[in-house]
Parts: sequence; C-alpha cells; structure tokens
Amino acid sequence: MRFTKLKTFVVLLSLVYLAFLTTSCNLNDVLSQLESPANETSTEESTLFVHFADVHLADDQEVSEIFSGTIPPVETVQKAVNEALSYDPDVLIQTGDIVALADSKDLDTGEKWFQMAKQYIKDPVVDNGVPFLYAPGNHDRAGIKLDNVDITDPRYDNGLIFKYIDTDKEKSYYSYSEDNYLFIMLDPEEIPETGYRAVRLPEEQLDWLKTELEANKDKFIIISYHQPLGSWTEDSYSSFMDTIKPYKDDIILVAGHTHDNRVIYRDGIPEYQDGAICGDWWQTGKTPDGNPMGYAIYYIKDKKVHRFYKGIDKDKQINLLSPDDVVISGEVNAEFNVYYKDKEVDSVCYKIDNSPQGCFNLEKIETPQITWYHATGTIKALNIDDNLHKISVIVKTKTGEEYQKDIVCKFSDEKIMPISEIINDENFTNFYGRFVTVDAVVTAVMYSGNLLTLQDDTGSIVVWAGDCHHPEFQVGDKVKLRGQVTQFKGTKELKLVSSDDVEIYGHEDLENQVVELENIKQAYEQYDSLENKIVKTSGVITAVFGNLVFIQDDTQGIALWLGEITAPELYPGQVVTVQGGLSQYKGMVEIVPLNDEDLKITGEATVPEPKVISLAEIDQNYGTLVKVENLQITSISSSKIVVTDGDNSITIYCGKAGFDPSSFLNVGDNISVTGVVGYYYSPQIYPRSVDDIIKL
Repeated sequence: MRFTKLKTFVVLLSLVYLAFLTTSCNLNDVLSQLESPANETSTEESTLFVHFADVHLADDQEVSEIFSGTIPPVETVQKAVNEALSYDPDVLIQTGDIVALADSKDLDTGEKWFQMAKQYIKDPVVDNGVPFLYAPGNHDRAGIKLDNVDITDPRYDNGLIFKYIDTDKEKSYYSYSEDNYLFIMLDPEEIPETGYRAVRLPEEQLDWLKTELEANKDKFIIISYHQPLGSWTEDSYSSFMDTIKPYKDDIILVAGHTHDNRVIYRDGIPEYQDGAICGDWWQTGKTPDGNPMGYAIYYIKDKKVHRFYKGIDKDKQINLLSPDDVVISGEVNAEFNVYYKDKEVDSVCYKIDNSPQGCFNLEKIETPQITWYHATGTIKALNIDDNLHKISVIVKTKTGEEYQKDIVCKFSDEKIMPISEIINDENFTNFYGRFVTVDAVVTAVMYSGNLLTLQDDTGSIVVWAGDCHHPEFQVGDKVKLRGQVTQFKGTKELKLVSSDDVEIYGHEDLENQVVELENIKQAYEQYDSLENKIVKTSGVITAVFGNLVFIQDDTQGIALWLGEITAPELYPGQVVTVQGGLSQYKGMVEIVPLNDEDLKITGEATVPEPKVISLAEIDQNYGTLVKVENLQITSISSSKIVVTDGDNSITIYCGKAGFDPSSFLNVGDNISVTGVVGYYYSPQIYPRSVDDIIKL
C-alpha cells in the first residue's frame, strides 16, 4: 500500500506541475481528472506487514541470570527492528511477551523492561511512520504472579502496558484500518486455575469483534493475539470460530507464544504461528523448532497471502515447509521458501545421498523491498530400506552462487519410530524441528496434564502438550503420538501441536513397575536406566524452598519437586517416603510425585550434619547438605554469590531462601557456606537461610 500511495502522490505532483506549465490547462480540471475512475492507479491492491512474536526483552547483562541466555537481547532486537523498517512495512505487529518476565518479577524490574521495549522497539518503529500494533502476552502483565505485590500500584497488571506501549489506547484490544485491510488485536485472558496455561476470550471482546467484522466485511482482515487457538478453552474456541467463519475467505490469524514457526488450518482458516525474536529464550540462537531467531514478513496481494520467516541478520535461507515428517516413503510433496539477499535465484534442486534427483518449480515473490522464492514439487523416496538418507536441497543463483541445506529422513513404510532412535544424539540433532510418531505408554503426567513422559521398549522421552487441546491423559495410557522433535532448556522432548496427532488406544496397570530404590545414591548411579521411570525412596528433609524440597539418607540427598501435588506442610527433620518420576530439570536430578498419596510423612529425625567437602567434591554430593569453608567472593548480586577456593568456582544461589547477600557481603570477603548442592545448568549451592553464610 505504501508503494501505491507513493506512486499516486508522485502522479499528483506531476499533474499539478504540468498544470502550471501549460497555460491552456486549468488546475481544477487536472484535479477532477485525477479523481475520475479512468485515472485510478492500475497498481494492484497489496499490503506488507511484519510480525514480531515473543521478544522477552531484558538487558544484555541480565539475560544469563534470567534465561541462562547467551545471546544479547538489546543488540539483537535493534538488528531486527532495523531490518523490519528496511522493508518499509505498512504495519508492524507485536503479539506479546515483549518483555522478559514482568508477570513474575517486581514492578520496578518490569517497568525497566517496558521502558526498554519502548526505547528499542516501539519508538523506532513509530518514529519511522509505521503503525505499531500490540497484543499483550502472558508474561507482560506486571506482577500478577507475585504474592506480595501491591495490587493498587498503577503499574500492576496492564498498567505498564498502557504507560509505555498502548499509550493512546483505553483498552487492550482494538482495530486499525489501512485502506482495504483491517488489523484486529485481541487480548484473551489467562485462567489462573489452569496454571495460567489456558485462556478465554471475554464476552466483551467477542461482542466487539462481531461488530467490527460486520462493519468491515468488505475488507481483508488480519486478527492477531498471543496464545494460539490450541490454548483457548473449548467454549471460547467454538464461539470465536463461529464468529469468524462467515468471513473465512478474507481472513487470516496471526499468533505467537509457542516460539515455533508453523501454520495450522482451522476450518480452512490459516492460523500462522511465527517464530520468536528471542528464539529459545536467548539461549542458542534458534527457535525450539530449529529455525533461526527471527520474524515473519507477510505480503498480501489480491487476497493471496505470501509469508516468509526471516532469520535476524541472515543473508540466505532455505526454510523447509514440507515434508515435515522424518519418516517418508514413495513420492511426497516438497515445499520450501528460499532467500538470497540481493541475488536472483535460478534453480532449486535436490540430491539423495549426493545423487542428483530433480528440481522444483519456482515462484518469485517480489515485494517493493524484499524478494524471496517459493519452491514446490515432490521428493521421491523410492528405496524403502528402513535406513536414514541425506536429502540435499541446493539453491543456485543466476550469477553462480550456490548453497544447500541437508535434511535427514528415514525411508520406511513403518511410521512408528523407536524412542531410542529419536533420542540418539546425532539423530536428535538431524531430526530437530520435524515430526516423528511413537507408540508408547504414558508413565508420568504433570503440569495440569500438559507434560507427559512416554516409554516404549527402547527408551523414554518427555512430551509437551500444553499448546493444543488434547485428551485427558492418565498414567498407563497406551498412545500413538506424533510430535515435533525439540528441546526445552536442555531436555529432549516431543511437542504435541494438534489433538489430531494423538490416539489413546489402550491402558495398562503400571503399579507393578515402580522401582523401589535400595538407597538414594542408586538414583544417580543408575540414572540412565531409571530416567523417567517411577521410583520410590525415603529420607529426612534437609531443606524446604516452597515446592522444591531436599531429602537425604545415609548415602546421598536428592531433590523433590512437589509442584504437581498438594503437599502437606513440610519442614526439615521430617522423614518422608516418596514415589514419583525420576527426571532432570536443568541438569538437577529430582523425583516428581504425581499424586497427593505419593508423598507420605512417616516420622521425624535429626537433620543430618552438613558434610564438609571441598569444591572439587561437589559432583559427588548433588542433593546433599554440605559445608564448604575458606571461600573468597569474586562477584555478588542481590540473589547470588560467585566464590572460589583458588582452584574451583561455584555459584551460591540465595534467591531460593529469599535473602540479598549483597546487603552484608562484598567482593573479596572470605566466607564459609552451608547448603544443599543443586544444579541449574551448572552446580550451585543453595543456603537455607542467611545464617548458612558465615563471614570469616
């Protein structure tokens, strides 16, 4: 549309200038001719807009502590904004989680992040004359997950949103019209009783939406929101779909939240879920589905939608759209988006195991400021041998440049893949972001039914099902499940993206499969064979940090995560027997009970004396109450201390106990520390209170 407007404006100036130069021409005649149908521009109606999904903006210095991130957020966001503006978009949409974690941090921290979002994202966009449209994300509502927050503070909840982002708005949902296009921004509300995983669209917004759609039924409509429809309640989903179906030929849906890049058709209406600016929370530089950190470019012309997911700072890309399953057989459809900055692509072809096979059809998608190519055709997997094969997609430009992307597929008529084959390190890397199907038994159900552990005869894997509607899973269910190969903070997992991709076809009793540990140390020594199995053990409580509890026997200690059950009041010295899934969270081995009856208080005992160790012995004492002496502080913050004994270093994390070590300690101080040995991407010691740190 900007191109059309510019062309019309130039024509207008030319005609006005011609009127002044031509004495026989009256200016009013020129203007009246310009307004007549015969003089309407022949440029076809189009629009180009950019979508930024989840940003999770924090400053470059704190991203490591917040997300264990390694990518600088501010620097990366500035690159993304500059790239987006270079396309001269008609609109820039941001669908929430614009800041790091305002929902669970204090209001001062949240305000700092919103100030940054305004400075680095909104202001540069608006200052360049581009409308900035925003839909709130679940992490943008300041302080709503804090227990000790002042709810009368004007910054609470959506206060910071209106102060820094939607400064000219009275409501968090609204519409914006740009010629023949209507942009609608919605704000579904989270439901606390679902663990903030499900959302619903309030009746007020639904009624407003009906009015907006009816009043603009002659326009092409883009509806944007944060959580995809798979996270909406059944009632909200049905009401929303009933509302938009009459306009299905002239409507698209745009969402974020999952950090993944995909499209799901809902009753024939495309819902585009675009990859995140922050990727996997600034950790690896890629999204959970294996794409680079980036954003989506939409070019709509004569109701045809062209979409390209652009990696930040990437000059060339091959985006695989299909086949997205690892296992293929016969002749399968293939589809790619191809980009090579400032180069004209001549061909896109493929090889199988380095043997040339054929080329794809190529469609050039040319916008005023960026060009990419849409390649379509088929891949012939004719040698069905149940083995892995390398498919190389090769792009050649008209000036001779060449680059390729390799895809590993299994040529087989059997769609079911053994879990051991998926979690193999090399295979996991090669399959990342694509889909596999497993036939397995549910051995654990957590996080309000959204996190599963599946096990077959060869191994086990975690499944995240929280981004779509799904059956109510029970331990013992036999399932066939198609999931996307991904990872979350170092844990290999599958992601269920559609209820159509899972079938519960039977059930078996797993009670007789509980492994009763001889002692706690066995959980560590035999972890590889016990991972994700149900184990049972006993010990005395040594530390309580909310839902994170540590117990210990004569051999070692271990963490219990009690977030899946309603636990009784616990304190150090109680003896408990626990049964639950054995797993790792960010590297820390823990037992996760799944039912209230899986945790029983059986008595009381003396809390074990801290075991005196050196930092060199940390790896042999995970979960154990220890004491380490003669340490020197090398750095300190409000929540943690980094110390050294001259040879080794470790983080003393005080945030779990809720005190600020910088209020009484300084860099250079010598201390002794008592606490339990934990793990958060690296070993840490968790003091139980301020009394566990002694200044020497």
